[in-house]
Amino acid sequence: MAEDTTIDSPAINGRRGVHPPHCRVIRHDSPLMPFEVEGYGSPCSGEEEGLLGIRGRKVLNNSLPMSRIISLAALSLGAAAMIAVVFSSIAGGHVLESSKDIVLNAEIARRTQLTNVRYEGYPMSLSEEASAALLGVDLVAYFEMEAGADPIFGSPEYQYTLKTSDINSDTKPYHTTFYFTSAAHRDAFAENPQKYAPRFGGFCSYGISSEMTDGWNSSMDSAGATDGWPWSRDHLGPPANLKVWRIINGKLYFAFLQEVMDVFEADYDSLSVAGEKRWAEWFGSGSDIALAGPFNMECNAKGYGPPVERTCTFKPQTYYHRLQPEKKAIADPCTTLLMQYCGNHQGDDPVNSNACSTCLDDNFHNLKDQCAHTDDALHASIDKAFCW
Repeated sequence: MAEDTTIDSPAINGRRGVHPPHCRVIRHDSPLMPFEVEGYGSPCSGEEEGLLGIRGRKVLNNSLPMSRIISLAALSLGAAAMIAVVFSSIAGGHVLESSKDIVLNAEIARRTQLTNVRYEGYPMSLSEEASAALLGVDLVAYFEMEAGADPIFGSPEYQYTLKTSDINSDTKPYHTTFYFTSAAHRDAFAENPQKYAPRFGGFCSYGISSEMTDGWNSSMDSAGATDGWPWSRDHLGPPANLKVWRIINGKLYFAFLQEVMDVFEADYDSLSVAGEKRWAEWFGSGSDIALAGPFNMECNAKGYGPPVERTCTFKPQTYYHRLQPEKKAIADPCTTLLMQYCGNHQGDDPVNSNACSTCLDDNFHNLKDQCAHTDDALHASIDKAFCW
């Protein structure tokens, strides 16, 4: 197979892959691990082209000491997840296999001094997770639609990758891919992304502006609706519904529920300023706050089902290229009990009449030994993270 920049690979979960520039493909035959790339690291990192890295579950090394490979896994997975890694020896080298994705990117390569390692895995594109932001919705189309109209989704045929800044991080800027329905929409976005990019990265505007960590240790039964939320620069959502949108003063906003969008719009002058202040504290404003920070890749209302598949209060959006350790809103011993007694209700408060919170109250006596609580109820932070 050619030592080329791009190979039209088989679709994986509906996605197609792009290999790093100047990397030599040495295998392309396994349906489970279809990419094996040799030589990651300079000049194979593709940093100038914006490639984030490769992710997979096996690293094959024929020259470096095992300690170097262990460092790779620890940086990528975090020390707590190293129990999921299995090491073995092969002729002239070692194999590392993991039940979780190991991410290999330029920063990890630099920190572990990797220059010639064979790595099996899926390529990561310019976006956070080799997919388009906001489920591939055409952002320009919102500015042409009647208020309340359903979103229109773009195509990989018309895509554009946007670079945004992060003044609070010394690592690379964000590169996010967006899909559009036409070349005209793509070009309009490319010419003026400040106009079309949603505020707050496309996360819920009400959540960014109003849902605070204050009151995290108050009783879940008495905490206010805006208290105890986990949101921070390293714990994103809040989730957004692409059907719940507004253009106010020429700016596009999303929200999770229509009710909270109505609240945000009714107090727009105050809440928009509060949201922009918070976002700027997390990621910096740059020349325009719409071009600061990441975009919503994983925190969408569709994850709430029913049935619930993914809630970003419990499992926040990840930054594969930032060496960010897995963020846990709830300690593991507490999580174990929560799943034991109320796991069938995790995250279903918005879609099931607060059934999850009711379950936490009903099982308070079973949960309090491992979960932070007041005299009569779990902390609000546990309720928000587990049930919302």
